[in-house]
Amino acid sequence: MVTHRVAPDTIQYTGLFVQPEFRGQRLALALLAESVRCQIASGCPHCVCQVEADNEPMMRFVNQLRPYLTSLTELRCSRKHLRSEAKR
Repeated sequence: MVTHRVAPDTIQYTGLFVQPEFRGQRLALALLAESVRCQIASGCPHCVCQVEADNEPMMRFVNQLRPYLTSLTELRCSRKHLRSEAKR
């Protein structure tokens, strides 16, 4: 679990990874729970996170948290890779 402060009163939950062979053992939930415990102990009152829309397990988890969230925002973006001049 990777977290960092983005403001004096806000921690961003940036990355959560469990190796494929250990998925399904609720280890991600344990990592998240321990991170929240650390945040509470630090006295930092707010947090933010981003979840990719195609990450179905995390999207289900976030939807379960909806009643407790201050806000939930959808962010959309698009990208286009441009060829460099050298490859023409």
